[in-house]
Amino acid sequence: MRNPALHGPHGRRLRAEQTLRTSWYAVVPDGSALARRVSDTLAQLDLSGAHVGLVPESTLDNHVLEAWQLAMRTTRQRGALRLVLVGTGPVGGEPGAQPPNRAVMLYRHNGEPVFTQDKHHGYAMTFADLNGWHVRFDPYTLPGKICHEWMREGLGLPSLSTIPSGWRCSCARTCVGPTT
Repeated sequence: MRNPALHGPHGRRLRAEQTLRTSWYAVVPDGSALARRVSDTLAQLDLSGAHVGLVPESTLDNHVLEAWQLAMRTTRQRGALRLVLVGTGPVGGEPGAQPPNRAVMLYRHNGEPVFTQDKHHGYAMTFADLNGWHVRFDPYTLPGKICHEWMREGLGLPSLSTIPSGWRCSCARTCVGPTT
């Protein structure tokens, strides 16, 4: 299922920094813009016939998570949807500190967390990747000619049983190019 509300990099930006010794980036969601789209996305997932809904990475922050939980608590469940991985992004953490890049799965009927998972391994972007986000670094001073994802050590691996036999999954995909 293609969800136009989450189409392309809209609603997200790349925050990057470079020093003489290192460079790093973090994809940061536009919480206000994405939170406004949560109700429509949930309605599409409800009508998809899926048991499990999956939302793209880099579309979650504390504000968006609260919007998902409110939408799940205040809208009637229509269909087979039971669980929703509501995305990944800077969620939780200690006040004043960079939060971890965290995935969150919620129960559809009440918006309560099933589990969370912090990202443990970052992705290194090349200059071509950075140019796609319109980020410019000095290639002569960028160590190793790559930019590393900002990472904070995660909280460990979740324990989750397998998805029950016969359940269907539906994804609210992010599309960066033309779709057919």
